[in-house]
Amino acid sequence: MRRTAIIVIVFLLSGFYLFAEPVDVDHFLITPSLSGISGYISNPSAYTLPNANLSFGIHSVYDDDKEAQQFLCKGNYGYKDFLEGGLGINLDTSSTLAEVLKTISINFKGTILKEDVYFVTVAAGLRNFPLYLVDGKYWDKFAVYTAASKKIEDMNFSVGAKKDTKGGYIGFMADACKVINDTVLVIAEFDENHFNAGLKVSLNYNLNVEFYVKNISGISRAGEIGNFLREYFVFGITYLQ
Repeated sequence: MRRTAIIVIVFLLSGFYLFAEPVDVDHFLITPSLSGISGYISNPSAYTLPNANLSFGIHSVYDDDKEAQQFLCKGNYGYKDFLEGGLGINLDTSSTLAEVLKTISINFKGTILKEDVYFVTVAAGLRNFPLYLVDGKYWDKFAVYTAASKKIEDMNFSVGAKKDTKGGYIGFMADACKVINDTVLVIAEFDENHFNAGLKVSLNYNLNVEFYVKNISGISRAGEIGNFLREYFVFGITYLQ
């Protein structure tokens, strides 16, 4: 089982790489992250979608609370080259339509400084603001944040902070990424408490496929490869228009 899974993953990565199309490093960072707003893996970048551009994304992620696989769907829109906003929704097979609709949330980001004028690009915003406010059940992922990003040739670095409004504390974020052979973005990320890593592969200017490993320090508890793929491995597709 383990050998078969590894062979399949290697085969898929090789196939995607052969047909990939070159893009700039910052192009990868305006695609939707796991948290909805554009960025790296879970963390936001300081970049926003260009004016009137749309982005969509779907990621398959294991939900620890429900002990089930979820599909995180999100869509964003860029306005005036410095604002970005959108909606996210969580889908899973165990929820009714009414429960799914309660998971709808709002994401927003505004650029404060741009690095073509200043040294870095700086943005601030909010993510996962729930539309369902009745019992406070969906406030646990809501946070306000600020991020600073800097491009250096084919690399990009970002630092930031977010305040979890439920816990009330401020968490630190950091990301580093590099484009390999003009088509693959390699990412290392620290998301408040966890280390994540992954790849974004450009199939063409509009379409990326994404492979992430979340909470790397906890992988040793996964045991079998099946548990690792289910609980720590994330697959996603993002689209820009």
